[in-house]
Amino acid sequence: MKPETRSRLRPYLPLLCLLIGIGTLMAVYYPPTVGHWYLDEESFPNQYVPAVAGYGGSFSVSPKIEALWIDGNEAKIEKGVISVQGLSVGWHEVKVRINGREENRGKALYVAPFNQENFIFAVTSDIHVPRFGKVMREIVENGFKLVNEIGPAFAFAAGDLVDYSLDIEWKYYLDLKKRVEMPFYQLPGNHDTYSDPKLKKFIKHLGPTDYSFKFGDVLFVCTTLVQPYGRAWGGLTGNQLEWLDNRLSPPASLKFLINHLPVAYGKTTIYQNFPIINRGRYNIRVFTMGTKN
Repeated sequence: MKPETRSRLRPYLPLLCLLIGIGTLMAVYYPPTVGHWYLDEESFPNQYVPAVAGYGGSFSVSPKIEALWIDGNEAKIEKGVISVQGLSVGWHEVKVRINGREENRGKALYVAPFNQENFIFAVTSDIHVPRFGKVMREIVENGFKLVNEIGPAFAFAAGDLVDYSLDIEWKYYLDLKKRVEMPFYQLPGNHDTYSDPKLKKFIKHLGPTDYSFKFGDVLFVCTTLVQPYGRAWGGLTGNQLEWLDNRLSPPASLKFLINHLPVAYGKTTIYQNFPIINRGRYNIRVFTMGTKN
């Protein structure tokens, strides 16, 4: 490096060293991908990911479940399918026997006031409960009240539940979400990683980050497509691709993939200066990390 070049750079060396130090610290402390809790099929249903069935309908469980009780009464299992005929609309307690051991799953079954061929579900996203936000809290309360008034069979919260994943934000959110009367399936977004890149708080409070379930013959697969402290991009690891391939493979009349960051066609404008996002004609807000041939 020429002496005059070194002279021009000298005033910026402290800042450069600081940035390198921060980058090194983040690389050591924070993981390259977020933490995942993949829900095993035999762990469904549970209090975090309840089964939902239409009135007079049925729901499916893993063939590894040897017996299942609903409100203390043993249910008949035929090829992994359990009928809910005679059950009232609302929540029901579930207990299972698996590998010879009985497990109480809590309120893990919801009977919806719909038949399984004609129903509605709701999707919410970007709730962003802030640290100090009375106005926002009231908006969220009204939003959840509206969901209850619409009365879907179940609802999703597809990420960015809180702003910075601070404990006080989670306290607010957990209090607010109790107001949703039907099953409320939740996923993390990029904001949920800001002070919790491994998603330990999300998993502690809300359980699995990646899971699937069926309502009648409709399959819903929920997965986490976010990376730590990312703003506009997420990704799929090789393990996620394998998991998705497995969970999306069962036959179904319809299949829905629920996640936080959509794949959009056409170039982005907000992040147009990031080459990792713009690749040809695609806005790669969700890019693949590790692919299968």
